[in-house]
Amino acid sequence: GVAESTLDDFVLYNRIKKVSVLKIDTEGHEIEILKAASKTLRITTWAIVETQFESLHLVTMLNLMRKAGRYLDRIGAVNINSDGSIGSADLIFKKGRHSIN
Repeated sequence: GVAESTLDDFVLYNRIKKVSVLKIDTEGHEIEILKAASKTLRITTWAIVETQFESLHLVTMLNLMRKAGRYLDRIGAVNINSDGSIGSADLIFKKGRHSIN
């Protein structure tokens, strides 16, 4: 099997004090990963998270990041489904408590 660890475990083990940019693209598992990364998020300036554009998943992601002290700064790369709808996109969060203007 493959050994698993959380981002917080990795950061602690490697004595990382600051993360400038964190990119997460885990094919639908980003919420579970971020829930176990609260300490890592505290030391991260920018977080880029590819997330599915279905309402419950999107709302859960936005609330999780807001509670972690992150605001949605912008939407980056967008993946379009064959029917023309948005399937997923990179949400770019910044440390702080602002909102999109």
